[in-house]
Amino acid sequence: MRLDKLLSGAGIECPREISSLEIKSVVTDSRKATDGCMFIALKGNNTDGHEHVEQAVKNGAVVIVVEQVREWCVGGAAIILVESTKRASALLYNTQYGIFERELKLIGVTGTNGKTSVCAALESIFLNASIPCAVVGTTGCRINGVQSRLCRSGLTTPDAAELCPFLAFAAESGIKYVFMEVSSHALSQYRVEGLKFEYGIFTNLTRDHLDYHGTMESYFQSKARLFEVCRQRVINISDPYGKRLGGMYGGIFASARENAQACARNIECTKNGISYTMAYGGQEIEIESPALGDFSIINTLLAATVALCEGIDATAVKRGLSLFFGAEGRMERVSPKNSPFEVIIDFAHTPDALERVLVNAHATKREQGRIILVFGCGGDRDRGKRRQMANIASRLCDLTVITTDNSRSENAKDIIRDILSGIDKEKPYRCIEDRRRAIEFALDNARLGDTVLICGKGHEKYQIDGTGKHPFDEKKIVTEYLRNKITLLDT
Repeated sequence: MRLDKLLSGAGIECPREISSLEIKSVVTDSRKATDGCMFIALKGNNTDGHEHVEQAVKNGAVVIVVEQVREWCVGGAAIILVESTKRASALLYNTQYGIFERELKLIGVTGTNGKTSVCAALESIFLNASIPCAVVGTTGCRINGVQSRLCRSGLTTPDAAELCPFLAFAAESGIKYVFMEVSSHALSQYRVEGLKFEYGIFTNLTRDHLDYHGTMESYFQSKARLFEVCRQRVINISDPYGKRLGGMYGGIFASARENAQACARNIECTKNGISYTMAYGGQEIEIESPALGDFSIINTLLAATVALCEGIDATAVKRGLSLFFGAEGRMERVSPKNSPFEVIIDFAHTPDALERVLVNAHATKREQGRIILVFGCGGDRDRGKRRQMANIASRLCDLTVITTDNSRSENAKDIIRDILSGIDKEKPYRCIEDRRRAIEFALDNARLGDTVLICGKGHEKYQIDGTGKHPFDEKKIVTEYLRNKITLLDT
């Protein structure tokens, strides 16, 4: 693509003398720079692309996009100076892949909890209505339910270097709808800059990522940016931040607690799933879903509202949700029917999410059954929530097993010490640093009718510590343990 066309699409002025230069590719990693490419120097938390400009030029970059010019920015490459290379990166990739011209309906979902579940519920409805769709989010990128290899970063919302090729491929594959989890980090770091969303969906806002945003107000303002670039907004006003957002932008209001344009009535939550009457647009729809937990009410309600707005009939919405078992690693039952106790894994890693999961576990547990919780807290993240989560665990669990959860560069013992500061020492608890042993301890101590909750990792199949990222599949650990235990019981 000609440089002037590439820069013009990103709203960047192009020097006349190099306007006809052909750019073969755009990269943000100097190691991937090749002859005729454009290199964008991004500033990250741990690295600064400006320090690798010289290497990019040596590898063949003919244009470099930077926020500042340094002495070693030489070697024959043209320099394009911008205020923010992160913002420029998103706009340049959008232009390179023609995202602005693609006939894609982007549906962005943001909030602290529920993003993955809303996207998965939308996917179930649309696919069961025979409408091609794609998903971008925490559990990866999928096209018509099939995992794609184009997004491998593991970010909830990939940066433009991954996201734009995926969106382009989706469009070329006949996809019209893309359901995208949009994180506060992505919004504040311009990862979705320039994208126009057909819908913005708001789930809720509770404490999380304060290590990054600093305050809840800053966190909220980052989330709110999505609703500035949406044609339509669907907002959960059961949440106080949702009510505030609704007052700011308007839209379609949804609630599982009060009257709203889209609301849930006659709610029932059991160990087999949820059911409710959805009232919207003058019609009432009886919804049933095997998804667990009362939070599945608002998540499916938000998804159903968007589907109805897009012309999917009520029968197809009902069918799609009747086949929706919940998102992977979200209140996911991993114990077989013949297990003497329930085992559920969940991604809950915030105080609010943990409390909601535990409350739901109490509401649906077997009579006389106990709640056994295995959880930890992530390293290099908000330390303030560790004590809060411990308080919740002590209040709502019969036995708490404290362990590790992606300690990253922090010492696992220090994280556990922070958690212990909020534990009620009069209540049964145990500290087992090794997460596999902690899970096995909880399963060893489970009795007939108990519910074992393993929280924090959900869909993740790895552990991150100071030495790197290691395979760790909780579902596999539980399955193998129960297979052996049930075999012993049968004999």
